[in-house]
Amino acid sequence: MPGIKSDAVAFSRKWANRGNENQDTQLFWIDLFQHVLGLDDAVSRLEFEKPVSTAASTHEGYIDVLIPSAKTLVEQKSLGIDLSKVETRQGRKVTPAQQGLAYAQGMPLSQQPRYIIACNFAEFWVYDRTGHTRYQFRLRKNSF
Repeated sequence: MPGIKSDAVAFSRKWANRGNENQDTQLFWIDLFQHVLGLDDAVSRLEFEKPVSTAASTHEGYIDVLIPSAKTLVEQKSLGIDLSKVETRQGRKVTPAQQGLAYAQGMPLSQQPRYIIACNFAEFWVYDRTGHTRYQFRLRKNSF
């Protein structure tokens, strides 16, 4: 039965010290959905590399992971990337969460997500756009 504590521990061990944005994002999120959350239909719930125009720029971008049923957008970074660090993206200096927010604002209002997740395979920073609240989680071996 997926979705129990031992599955979360196995997931954290499997992904410890691993995570390249370009190579591992899809596997990571499918693995999380199927083996930790216990959702058999992960592939149908997750959309990867969804094109979007940013609200602040005419440049096109790609949403790393969109979870429409959860009203969630994920801006994925590689392991070791500091989620508080400002980098130039689409011609602007932004953090990963700000990059995700720009993508959200570039979507039709009816499709905009409530939650923005900035993730680097070890940390999840979850932003609730309605309450302007941030939650942080760190993935560690035996942390569940």
